[in-house]
Amino acid sequence: MVHKLIGFYGDRPAYTPNTTDQLALEIGHYQLVLLVKNPINAQIEAIELFQLEQNKTDWTDLFFEVKQQSHLLGFNFASTNIFYNFSEALMLPVEKLSATASEEYLSLIYGVDDRSVIKYDLFHAHVPYVTIYRIKQSVMELLNRNFLLFTAQHIYTNILNDIMKRTNLPSIFMKIIVYSAHIIVVLVKDKQLQLIQSVSFQSPDDILYYTLNIIQQSGLSALQTNVELSGLVDRQTGLIEQLNQSFGNISYDQVPLDGIHESSAAHYANYYFTPFYKLLV
Repeated sequence: MVHKLIGFYGDRPAYTPNTTDQLALEIGHYQLVLLVKNPINAQIEAIELFQLEQNKTDWTDLFFEVKQQSHLLGFNFASTNIFYNFSEALMLPVEKLSATASEEYLSLIYGVDDRSVIKYDLFHAHVPYVTIYRIKQSVMELLNRNFLLFTAQHIYTNILNDIMKRTNLPSIFMKIIVYSAHIIVVLVKDKQLQLIQSVSFQSPDDILYYTLNIIQQSGLSALQTNVELSGLVDRQTGLIEQLNQSFGNISYDQVPLDGIHESSAAHYANYYFTPFYKLLV
């Protein structure tokens, strides 16, 4: 079962792309996001957010249901960028990168999976790691059937490229990105990556417990930790209050009020769509 949570298309009565428009598709276990950007004025023109049934494993059926509800799939775009938001991903030191090492590390952490394809991403920012990850063959076949040509990378790579290029990171920095049923947490200490991980949750209490546990296991102080928050936070009632009571400083990764955010999505907080807007920076 697929639930369409959000669909904004600016001021157009029916969405039709311009010849230069870019499409971003983020696909994960729990949700699928479609985002269209006009590269001429750098504005977001449309966004759709679908929540996927967690126990559903047939990607062909899921994608068919998405296409039935989507106003964005089926058009030809100037470019299509795929972002994998799956949890089976790790950071591997660049000097250890090889097909054998990638398979061994992923199998050690997540178990053996002969029905997945192993991939890796390099970083634009100065990061001495590569992202290694597994994508189900069924997902790869699905994307190849529906998109003639696309670029692809893991969402971890996109997130870390954004963080590690910053010059003003606090000494202890934690980024929390909230999705419909999982979060991605990044911990950086003295500009060195300590952790990036995805975890599912049932309630805001789970998010608070998990983030505080990371700080405790790292031997750090929650009161000295600067937390940056973005994503679907409004759906998690009480989360901001809980984080404010536990951490020293809470800030928000916000996007400008332009494009659809200025019209259709104006009643959402500026940080609500940030994780998706940054897919096409």
